Amino acid sequence: MLGGARFVARVKTAPSFTLVDAGGYPGMVVGGHSSVTGEIYEIDPARWPELDRYEEAPEMYERIE
Repeated sequence: MLGGARFVARVKTAPSFTLVDAGGYPGMVVGGHSSVTGEIYEIDPARWPELDRYEEAPEMYERIE
């Protein structure tokens, strides 16, 4: 899925999210007191539709810039 993607950074959000069980994988929603640790990758925008299908967007997540 991330073939050719460039690793940018390992990051941790501000403690302003709520972690939820999204039925088979974790999710996060704005509002709450939890921090989320993750990684940022830069991918070619031409691959966004493929990623959206994999992640079931926009039903299961909303991309926020």
